[in-house]
Amino acid sequence: MAGISSKAAGKLENKKKFNGIEHTTDLDINQYDAFFRTMDPQIGRWWQIDPKANESESPYAAMSNNPIRFSDLLGDTIIDTHIKTDKNWGKAYNTWLSSKAGKSFVKLYSPGGKYGKTTVIFKVGQPSQDNSAQGNTKAFVVNRKDGSSSEIEPGKTYKGIDKVADGKSAEQYLKFEVTLREGDEANTPAQQIENAESVLHETQHVRIDQQTLSTNSEIARPSGQHYYWMKPTTSPWYQERANFYIENKQMWRTDYERQKAQGKVNNEADYIKSKVNDFRN
Repeated sequence: MAGISSKAAGKLENKKKFNGIEHTTDLDINQYDAFFRTMDPQIGRWWQIDPKANESESPYAAMSNNPIRFSDLLGDTIIDTHIKTDKNWGKAYNTWLSSKAGKSFVKLYSPGGKYGKTTVIFKVGQPSQDNSAQGNTKAFVVNRKDGSSSEIEPGKTYKGIDKVADGKSAEQYLKFEVTLREGDEANTPAQQIENAESVLHETQHVRIDQQTLSTNSEIARPSGQHYYWMKPTTSPWYQERANFYIENKQMWRTDYERQKAQGKVNNEADYIKSKVNDFRN
């Protein structure tokens, strides 16, 4: 017999299990009724298709949509275990990861993607010496044989680095380390989207670095990337960040209305620009 009851002596067993799922033993069928679906533990499957399935769900969701997520000698992974477990940055990272920009980045750097032989590591720590920057991206050349690495300095030309950046080197591969500032809070939706945009900002540095290493055999200085690539409102880099904000409008709508009432911004475009272009050249 199903229903809520007590486990006390002489009483019926409580059939309500985890998350309110009801264990049904009538007719000895031993099934779990979860509102719109029924689980059969003997075959380990649901009897029905989930009518409430989320389009963003994937068998690889726990692996950043990358089944080969962890570090290997080929360097073809996105390593994010550190940031995903951080109480603040984990929220922001997942917001970015589920966005169009995040999915595009994962596709680009997953095995089979254009830069699938490059490693990208997301960390939480101290991105700058004085800890004033919210994020920082560094590039390294890694020796496949012994795992040793050397940092690539911006503005310096490296012979043969284009081959490494294109994933065509048998001896070396490219690795990026993205560090986000530890302790930055994400208690409100507005804070969460700001931090998520910072993750997006750093992944733009990753892609710009990869492109310039491939075409010019060097990394452009971050200030130059900011001024020439990322800040102009007509650039695809700015548009990507602006579209990210538009895509997640529900997270900043309240903050926008407050700032508009205070006369700090005139419209949504002003608000978005103030958020996605709030970095130094």
